[in-house]
Amino acid sequence: MKRTLERNLLRGGAIWNLINGMVTILGYATWIKTSGIGALSSGLSSDINFDGSLIDSVYTIAVGYGILQLIIGVFNIIVVRSLRNNQIQKRVIVWLGGLLLFSTITLDVIGIIIYSVLFVIYQSRNKAIRLANQLSV
Repeated sequence: MKRTLERNLLRGGAIWNLINGMVTILGYATWIKTSGIGALSSGLSSDINFDGSLIDSVYTIAVGYGILQLIIGVFNIIVVRSLRNNQIQKRVIVWLGGLLLFSTITLDVIGIIIYSVLFVIYQSRNKAIRLANQLSV
């Protein structure tokens, strides 16, 4: 059985992770830095009682999450190239389960949808491959 649908879904997931990472780093993290500095300079810091180290910490977390998304996107592209037809690859199952878990923990709704559909399709094809192998023996 060809794994064309799985490859296309995983490519879509990779593109989503790359876009999500870039938006997080370039958009969200930059917004945190500029709005945080603006809040410090406008005098809101006395009301909220925070300083620059809090802003730097949140900025670092946002950039770290964005870099992690970029790494996942690149790794997904590598996994797409290693998918084999008519084979059950246990490492791919573990990777897809990990992606689904990571998307659930970070509440990435689009990632949850992509990776849950991909996981179910991959597992159902695995079952069909197992049945075909049992019938041919």
